Amino acid sequence: MGDRVDDPDGLIWIDALGLACAAFDRGWQVGVETDYLPRRIVEGAWVGTEPDLRVFS
Repeated sequence: MGDRVDDPDGLIWIDALGLACAAFDRGWQVGVETDYLPRRIVEGAWVGTEPDLRVFS
């Protein structure tokens, strides 16, 4: 992934993010700290909140 620093497709590692989210949902401890796995997404911090759609206005 280091060779994809300037590639927008390399900003978030979707495969690992999906696995981390599934593991967290099943109660597993996700101990990896990296920008490729945003903690707020892994932990579902946004679940149950109203979306801010102003960015699309």
